[in-house]
Amino acid sequence: MMERVEETELAGGGINRVVRIGDAVHRPSAPWSPAKRELLSVLHGAGLPVPAWRGTDDQGRDVLDFLPGEVGHYPLSEAVRSEAALVSPPGCCGASTTSPYRSSPAIWDGS
Repeated sequence: MMERVEETELAGGGINRVVRIGDAVHRPSAPWSPAKRELLSVLHGAGLPVPAWRGTDDQGRDVLDFLPGEVGHYPLSEAVRSEAALVSPPGCCGASTTSPYRSSPAIWDGS
């Protein structure tokens, strides 16, 4: 018999159901997920405090490290807007990244 795993639904984001299981976050995968995984890997490798991608679970959801903090809600607070600017300018560490694993341009959802 399989052991029941407790999922705690996380607030914020407002787009899909994201849950925490232990020290990991499980969120639905989407067409842009590979590009987000790659960006997280680049940012994590550069020493920025972003969650590491751990793989997918048996439901096909992305599994990432849980980092304590708050998720921005619209309208975004000044604190969230100012921190988002750290990685959004052209030329940031993710803007010019190329990957040997990607054969086509990244698909982004704009978030």
